[in-house]
Amino acid sequence: TDVAISTYNDHRMAMSFAPLATKVSLIINDAGVVSKSYPDFWTDLGRLGFVFKELVNACDTDLKFHNFVDKLKP
Repeated sequence: TDVAISTYNDHRMAMSFAPLATKVSLIINDAGVVSKSYPDFWTDLGRLGFVFKELVNACDTDLKFHNFVDKLKP
C-alpha cells in the first residue's frame, strides 16, 4: 500500500519526505509546492534514480513514487 504525505502547502514537507520513497511506495500530495524554493527538485531526484509519475487532480499535482525500493536491491 502507498503512504500518502500531505504537504499542507509547505515545500519543506514535500522535500523532507521524498527520501522515504527509498523504503515504501509513496504519494506526495501537492508536490508542486517545492517550486517556492527549488523548482528543479523533482527533476534532480529523477536524475538520482527516483522513479515517480505525476498524478494530476482538480486541486493540485501529486507525485507517486514507485519501483525505487526495488531498484536498490542487489
